[in-house]
Amino acid sequence: FMNYRNLRLANLIQEELGKMILREVEFPKSTLVTIVGVEVINDLRQAKIKLGIIPATAAKEALDILERNKSFLQYSLMKKINIKQVPRIEFELNADKLEISD
Repeated sequence: FMNYRNLRLANLIQEELGKMILREVEFPKSTLVTIVGVEVINDLRQAKIKLGIIPATAAKEALDILERNKSFLQYSLMKKINIKQVPRIEFELNADKLEISD
């Protein structure tokens, strides 16, 4: 459960980070990575970035790429979001993702 301030920050992080991931991070061809949710932990120290990755078989590689780009993304987020302490971002696969059958 997040309070209003955390929720606003989570939405902002989701929007800005989503744009950065789209523009700045190179994924294998035909891999789609979206942020399906952001959870800011109450003391604002950490933000869990929940990811949807299609196809599911590309999930591990996409996560590795994001991990390698994490400090760059963190730094870019700090420049973009003007608050004293930007939460540390942690990427995770969205556990309650819907399975998409083709």
